[in-house]
Formats: sequence, C-alpha cells, structure tokens
Amino acid sequence: MFSRNPILVIAIISLVILFGCVQEQDTGNAKPGTENASASSPSKKNESKPLEVPKCTDSDAENSFKPGTVSFNSTSFDDVCVNSTIVQEQVCQGNKPSTKQIECPAGYLCKKGMCYVTEQRCKDSDGGTNYNATGTVTYDGEEFTDVCTTGNLKEYYCQNDKPENSITSCPKQNHCVEGHCEYWPPTCTEEKGSTKLDMHTGFVELKENFCKDLGTLVTNKCIGANISIQETKCASTEWCSNETKTCETRTCEEFGVGNAPDKDNAGWVIYGPDIYVDKCSSDTVVTDYYCEDGIVKSAALGCGNGYYVTYSCKTNVRDIYNSQTDKYYALSIAYCG
Repeated sequence: MFSRNPILVIAIISLVILFGCVQEQDTGNAKPGTENASASSPSKKNESKPLEVPKCTDSDAENSFKPGTVSFNSTSFDDVCVNSTIVQEQVCQGNKPSTKQIECPAGYLCKKGMCYVTEQRCKDSDGGTNYNATGTVTYDGEEFTDVCTTGNLKEYYCQNDKPENSITSCPKQNHCVEGHCEYWPPTCTEEKGSTKLDMHTGFVELKENFCKDLGTLVTNKCIGANISIQETKCASTEWCSNETKTCETRTCEEFGVGNAPDKDNAGWVIYGPDIYVDKCSSDTVVTDYYCEDGIVKSAALGCGNGYYVTYSCKTNVRDIYNSQTDKYYALSIAYCG
C-alpha cells in the first residue's frame, strides 16, 4: 500500500520527525536538578515512624484480696470469680495479659473478683496500729499483746485476717510504757538527802547531798528538768550531818559527876559533832563546860576552897563516845584535885 502511495509515506515520515523534535525541546527546557524529581524525593506520606509497644499494667499487682484490672492495648480485663472460692486473677506476664486461678483461704469466699472474709478470725482490741494504746490481738484462741522491747514498741495488728506485728520507735519525748507510747518528759524530784533525775529511758541520775565541812551542806536542787548544785551554810545551832545529809539541830548533852558548873569532877559536853572537855586554864583554874537552855556554856573556876589547902588543876585521859558522830575520842579532862 505504501509503494502505491508515496505521498502518504512521505507524510508519515514527516510527522515522526516533527514529534521527535518537540520531545527533545521539552527535555532541554527542563530546569537543572528537577530531572526525575518525583523519583528521587520520597513522599511525606511514606515517611517511617517507630512502632509503639503496648504496655501491660495490673492495678492490684496480683492481689487476690483486692479487685483488679489488667490493661493492654486499650483493652481491659477484670478479675472475676470462677466459683464461690476461686478467683480468676488477671495478671501481666512477659508484658502480656494472662490469668491465674487462686483459691481463697479458709474463712474467705470469692465475690466481685476478690477474696473477702466471711467470719473475722483476727481481732485487735485497740483497732489496729494504735501506738498510743496497749492492745491485744486474738486469733484462734491465741493472744498477742503489744509490748515494749529494748525501748521500742512491738505493735500487733490484723492484716488479711491474720496477726502481724511491727517494731517502731516512739516519737521524741515519748517513751514506751507497758505496750504503748506515752508522753513522758524527764522529771526531777528532790528527796531527803538526794535528788533524782529520771529520763524515763532506763537512765536515772541520782545525786546525793554531802557535807563540805561541819557547817556547810552541799545540796542538789531541781531547776526544771535539770539538777543544780548549791551550797548551804548551816545555822549556828545546827551542824552538817553526813548520816542524814542535812543540817541537823545541835543537841547539848553533859557528862560527868556533879552539878554544873563543877570544878571538882572531870566532865565534858557533847554539842552536835563537837566535844567540849573541862580544861586547865592555869595551874589553879579549871574551865568547866556545861549545858544551859540547850546550848553549851563555860565558866572559869578556881581550885581553892578558902578553907583547906589550895587544890591544883589536874587532867585525866578518857575515851569519850559521841553518838552524833558515832566515834570514840581519847581526850584529857581537867578537874581540881
């Protein structure tokens, strides 16, 4: 057909040549860097994102005594009762939901996905962890009473209908007393002859009064909750007794034969801790001691009697016992003879 119609052949060849020129011109007019732009630049819709791994959570941490829920990938699974005594507990294993069947202990039944007590076996008289009261937990005929141990409180209470205990320290200025914490600040008390500071922690400080000398008493006084040391001078009619640790009233006691004053008999006076013995003031004069109105007095007496030969002052050693000091003293006692 083409050989018969050369004009048609020439027309077809011209169209082919013209179409090729037009394609080359379009390619040449393209902007640099835009060739195959659609192939080299990925679409935003095809950008990759990291996959989020679902997390398994259990609200009651496998506690059959609480109703719980396991959540995973926007789905939740609640604990349920299989029957009256068995809980189907929802749990997480390997970050995936799973189940466990747990049998309720004796005295418990399954209800609303948990074990609950049907008859309370454990009872606490102080209502639980009450540190300010001494309580007793009873369980199957046994008793467990709150008690103090090494200064701390051992508190008994009920948990899951069974007895439990914990050991705790009482707050500041509280001390464990007979199974409970009690506010008990340090106390200072004065007793005859001593002062006691009780910290109520097992530590008791006891300070005793003492005599610095026969006329000075050292005492320990309470100033608030502290002990203060003070010195006290005894009165002139008193003396400091180490036996009673107080200022005692002096008593006057006269010993020896004769009526006071008496120069012819050796005598002495005990006045508190002091002993006054008759003494020679000179060869012919005796100083005689005697009691009058509860105090000691003295008089100088000459040995002459005006009728007979003048006597002289002589001495005699005697062992004298003082009941107020509970001691013996060897002393020389004077008399006229």
